[in-house]
Amino acid sequence: YHDGNSNNDSNFLTRSFTVLGPQIVLLGTNGAALSNTNVTALTDGTDFGHATIGSTVARLFSITNSGTSVLSISDWTTNGSGTAAFAVSDWPATVDVGGVSNFTVTFTPMVLGLATAQMAIANNSPTTPYILNLSGSGCLLSTNVGPYAGGNTLTITNGNFGSITNVLVGGVQATIQTSGVNWVRITVPTNTTGTKDIVIQGDSDITLANAYTVNTQGIIYDNN
Repeated sequence: YHDGNSNNDSNFLTRSFTVLGPQIVLLGTNGAALSNTNVTALTDGTDFGHATIGSTVARLFSITNSGTSVLSISDWTTNGSGTAAFAVSDWPATVDVGGVSNFTVTFTPMVLGLATAQMAIANNSPTTPYILNLSGSGCLLSTNVGPYAGGNTLTITNGNFGSITNVLVGGVQATIQTSGVNWVRITVPTNTTGTKDIVIQGDSDITLANAYTVNTQGIIYDNN
């Protein structure tokens, strides 16, 4: 059929939809959304990196609700080979519409090597359970304290160092005595007093925050 007009008219039917109910999304330490069953990464905080045995690393995450009703968190559980190394605190029971609530996850390794865990968050949104994957690695220092003048030997053991090219203690280059894929032995350099980060450089930079303490410079008195 032709109506005599030179232009053909097209009619479009547009429909809009509103998603009802709560909508859960978790945010990493960098503020970026964490997908359900995420892959752990240092950039968003879900990979806690390396930490010395017995030390604690804390990360602050957020839960958002972009839906149309209150988000209720009924339960959360953790499972995986490294579950014992992770703990959760300040967990919200509800998140208001358009709201944000924070919670803290801590990583305290008690054994050497990689620790992984899955955190399952039961809630009243369509995405339940919401799975948050976590990882971290525990390493061991032969000592965490040494003299002001340096010169002492320090061995760092772990299963995930890879190729090691350099070690810094408080920003000062240490002397590598010998190393393997899983460990490195260094001569500690002279440094200023206080708590120092140890940075292991190679395939990537691995930082052990506040891992080593340099003692105050001593004074020897002549009593004669």
